[in-house]
Amino acid sequence: MTRSDFPSSFLKAFKSLANKGFKGALLSLGIIFLSLIGGIVFAQSSAALNGAWLSASSSTYNLGATTVVPISFSYQGGPETLKSFQITFTCSSSSCAGQSAVTLNQNYTDVNYASAEAAKLPKLAGAYSVSFSSPVLVSGRQANYSWTYQGATITYKPVITITATAASKAYDGTTSSTSVPTITNGTLLPGDTLYASQTYGSAVVGSMSLYPTATIRNGSMSNVTSSYSITYANAVGTITTAPITVTPTSGLTKVYGASDPTLSYTITSGALVGTDTLTGALTRATGNYVGNYAIAQGTLAAPSARYTLNVATGVTMAITQRPITITAVTSSKSADGTTTSSGVPTLTSGTLATGDSKVLTQSFDSASFGTRTLTPVAVIKNAQQVDVT
Repeated sequence: MTRSDFPSSFLKAFKSLANKGFKGALLSLGIIFLSLIGGIVFAQSSAALNGAWLSASSSTYNLGATTVVPISFSYQGGPETLKSFQITFTCSSSSCAGQSAVTLNQNYTDVNYASAEAAKLPKLAGAYSVSFSSPVLVSGRQANYSWTYQGATITYKPVITITATAASKAYDGTTSSTSVPTITNGTLLPGDTLYASQTYGSAVVGSMSLYPTATIRNGSMSNVTSSYSITYANAVGTITTAPITVTPTSGLTKVYGASDPTLSYTITSGALVGTDTLTGALTRATGNYVGNYAIAQGTLAAPSARYTLNVATGVTMAITQRPITITAVTSSKSADGTTTSSGVPTLTSGTLATGDSKVLTQSFDSASFGTRTLTPVAVIKNAQQVDVT
């Protein structure tokens, strides 16, 4: 007899006994019967109403993280407390293809996986489908429920550290660095490529941090940086003063007594940045007589906080003779046995330098009688009575 046949068979027996005069006994039996029937109906109804399910939210974690997958438990037919269940991770992306499916036992109230279970977590980065099985209620009545499972996708990101490379450079007005950061912890997924750069914390001279940054692209050149959990580590960078070499212009000259030419120069090594300029001027060795005078730095300067200035040596400025023409004047005298002449030569071309004075004389080329040649002679002295002839 099946469960569905039981009520009708019981009623037939009950009617037969009533016809035979067992009415009192049958009253008690009827009560028992109704209670039994009600219990069966209630049990059947309760089993039909009690539905429960486990669901997960799609999430992303760093590879090696032990945080429990977000689980929500809902039920019907009365309050129950979930005790434990099993979670299965199955790789669903090419990056974790070498990872076998793993099943973990999870206590519902645990914040993190137990260490023994955490050791089973996937070791390869990638996307995993999450499914549930074997739920256990605190009451032990999990069999009374019709369970529904709603899985999710859990993505484990590769964990890498990108570290700047210690570097130094001369001041150039920028924060750029030619050195390249490297991965010092973790590895990229197959087919991915790191494009990294670093910058100085400031463009001024001094010691500072170098900050790395990176973009990761896959074989199709798509940006997959967000698929990684990246820690950036700084390094020490140094910006030094930029060396500037100035070379004075060669071949600069002046005539004795004239003003000095501008001591010009060119930057032959290094470069000034932006609106930076040199101030001041070159100088030369002291002296105003004919000769060569070394050119030196003088007051020429670069912004000292950013540059180191050097002036090339060995370049001179020349003072050349001042051209003048002194012409003897026609003169005659009676033979006196000497070559002296009373005539005074004249300055017929050029001028004396300011402050200089002259003494001019002339003489015959012979004391003999006849037409002779007169030769002028000049003695020129400066204000200090130094002969500058």
